[in-house]
Amino acid sequence: MRGRLLMIQDRAQVEVYEDKSEQFMQWGDWMPDTWRFVFESDAQAFVAQADYPLVSKANEGASSVNVRILKDKAEAQQHIAQLFGAGIEVNHGANCPNTKQRGYALLQRFIPHTTTWRVNAIGDARAVFKRYCYKDRPVAQTGNVDPTYEMSDELESLLEYADRVFAAIGSKWCALDILKDVDGSWKLLETSLAWPWPSPGDCDNGTIFRSGGKKWIQMFDVMFDELERGAWTANESAGALA
Repeated sequence: MRGRLLMIQDRAQVEVYEDKSEQFMQWGDWMPDTWRFVFESDAQAFVAQADYPLVSKANEGASSVNVRILKDKAEAQQHIAQLFGAGIEVNHGANCPNTKQRGYALLQRFIPHTTTWRVNAIGDARAVFKRYCYKDRPVAQTGNVDPTYEMSDELESLLEYADRVFAAIGSKWCALDILKDVDGSWKLLETSLAWPWPSPGDCDNGTIFRSGGKKWIQMFDVMFDELERGAWTANESAGALA
């Protein structure tokens, strides 16, 4: 008799991990205005009339690696020529060989910000921390973070938005990077199926909401609580292997 193995990390998140183009194609409706080009002529026509600054991303990369802020048309035109020419080096992290981004451009509307919010799903529980930008670049800096301890109106609004995203993408073990837009709405930047544990910075004592008061350092206790409660059993997209 064959048993069934419940998967915590859902298949969709495994497949799109470090593939920002695929995330955009699947969940672009949740994101800031984003454009993907596979022909240089189309990309050059776009950047010639775009608003600046503009964000350019490679498919791969965490912690704002391979995210570039293009400040004006001249910089963007040169950047596009490189992407469709010799390519631009892509950093894959420690002990990984670098590759090159070549043959596509993934561009996104820039949202002015000093803080990116990360919302982590552990079943139906939620852990949240703020990640601040580098001092010299408007992109999130890993480790430059603050945990959240108490609910606020802003946090409640963020969690309501995150809940809708988690439901739409069908994941209960996932991290969302989210920005507040200039009009006050929330925008998804990307998803991740993994996050640091113990926490980056000083988040180990941050609250995991909907967990009965547990902290970030108790992440895996919360996971087992949620398993026993049946959070994943009700999530068909989590899947099961025969």
